[in-house]
Amino acid sequence: MRRFAGFAGKVMMAVCAVCALSCEGVSPDEGSFFNAPFYGIAPGEVGGVVTAGADGRLTLVWNAAKNASSYEVFYGGTPDAREAAPLTVTKTSVVIPKLENGVEYYLWIRAKNDAGTSALYGPVRASPLAALNAPDAPAAPRATALSGMVALEWQPVEGALRYDIWKGVSDNRANAQKCAEDIDALAFTVEGLNNETTYYFWVGAKNTIGESLLSEVISATPTSELKPPAEPSAPILTLGSGQLTLSWQPVTSALRY
Repeated sequence: MRRFAGFAGKVMMAVCAVCALSCEGVSPDEGSFFNAPFYGIAPGEVGGVVTAGADGRLTLVWNAAKNASSYEVFYGGTPDAREAAPLTVTKTSVVIPKLENGVEYYLWIRAKNDAGTSALYGPVRASPLAALNAPDAPAAPRATALSGMVALEWQPVEGALRYDIWKGVSDNRANAQKCAEDIDALAFTVEGLNNETTYYFWVGAKNTIGESLLSEVISATPTSELKPPAEPSAPILTLGSGQLTLSWQPVTSALRY
C-alpha cells in the first residue's frame, strides 16, 4: 500500500504539472513538450496548392500543414490515382518528372507524422506542357487592294504569339522588307502605298522560341479606281442550339459584310 500511495502521488504531481501549464496558456498542440506526434495529434490538412506545368513534368507547391513531418503526393491520369503508392517528401514542394505532355493528371496531397495522416487535399488537375518550338510558316494571306493601301488577313498558326509582315515590289523574299511586326491579330492594313503599283506580301509567325519561315507570297495592286465589290454568293445557313450561323465565300475587294 505504501508503494502504491507513492506511485499515485507521482501521477497526481504529473497531472498537476499538466494543469499548471494549461492554465498558463500552453495547449497540448502549442507547447514544445506536447507537440504532435508525441502527444498523439495527427497533422492538419494541406492547403494553398499551386501547380505549374513544364515539358514532361509538373511542379507542386503548398503551404505547410500544422504538425506535419512529411507529405504524401498521389498522382496519375485517372481519379483512381489516389489509390497508388505515393511520393513522400519532407519539403512543401515536389517536382514530378517523366510525365506525358498534354495529359491531364489528378493529384492529391496529405500531411503525415508518426501519429497519423491528414485528410487528402484534392484532386488538383494539371497538365505538363509540350516542348515549345518555333511556329510553322503561316498559309498565304488574303489581300484586298484599296486606294493607297492593302488589307491583309491570315489564318492563325498553332503556337504563334505574334506576326510580322514583309513587303516587296518583286516576288523575291530576299529583297523583301519588314513593314509591320509584333501584330497580335489576324489582320493588318499596310498603308502608304503607291496606287497602280503591284506589291508582294509575306507573313511570318513567332513566339518566345523563335520565328517561322515566311508564308507563301500574295500580291495586290492598290488603285484609285475602286469599284463596289461583287454580289456575294448565297450564304449557307447552319442551325444550332438556340442560334443560327451564316457563312459565305469571301468577295474580292470586300472589307465588311
